[in-house]
Amino acid sequence: MVCQTAIFRSQTGKPCQKSSAIEDMRDCVAIVFNFADFGRSDTQSNMKAPDIGIDDQGQLIFRLRKVKGRSKKKTNLTFQWPADSKPDVIQLTSWWLEIRDQLAFPKHGFMWKCPWETARFTNSSFDAMLQRTLTTTGFRPPDGFSYLPHSIRAAAASGAAAIDVTLPKIRHEGGSVS
Repeated sequence: MVCQTAIFRSQTGKPCQKSSAIEDMRDCVAIVFNFADFGRSDTQSNMKAPDIGIDDQGQLIFRLRKVKGRSKKKTNLTFQWPADSKPDVIQLTSWWLEIRDQLAFPKHGFMWKCPWETARFTNSSFDAMLQRTLTTTGFRPPDGFSYLPHSIRAAAASGAAAIDVTLPKIRHEGGSVS
């Protein structure tokens, strides 16, 4: 439904207008990408559209502009996911990139911010996206618990540790330089 709405709007030739379907899709893609990246919400909220791309071999390449522990270093941390490494996440991200292009989102704007959103995009924005996604998909935390943006990162790291991924590899996937 979300994809059909986006494609219909882009074919009309009209400027992108506020759409809850597009926001729902964006929320889901951002949360899935953030989980797959073991990402920090403050890092993800600073991603710009040119920071993510798909190359000719179907590899997803992305860079992180804001990385914990790298404030004095001006270089970006770049990652490359081979096409067969996370195919569903790569396809979903590719779909979002296409919709952004079709709807004429700002080419250098924030990756996860829709053009009609006027508030500054922050960690709180990611929390709002997570809460909307949980509501939309019907997921609820157990009684007495809550899901926060850090839960995405922690769940990915905990899952990796459960299948014996080394701590240095988990840290690397999460953008840590230590």
